[in-house]
Amino acid sequence: MKHYIIGKVAGTILPRHDFWDSLKQTGNSIIENLKGVAPIAIALIAMGLGFMFMYSNKSREAAKSALPFIIGGGVLVFGGMAFAAWVSGIAKF
Repeated sequence: MKHYIIGKVAGTILPRHDFWDSLKQTGNSIIENLKGVAPIAIALIAMGLGFMFMYSNKSREAAKSALPFIIGGGVLVFGGMAFAAWVSGIAKF
């Protein structure tokens, strides 16, 4: 506020670069990029787990232990995207 008053007295008001707006825009762009990558990554990991199930018993056991985490991660990603779409549809500012 002090800089605004000094600028007002001097007759020039410089544009304000807000750190938080910059962080918000960066976060939004990262999330938008991840929305496109997440379904492909989940599909590739599921295919990899399928190959692990087809081969030896040792890799089958590893795939069995990783499967709940893959399913849980997919539910979190897609559930989060659905929740964000729902909230943005309801809360218009």
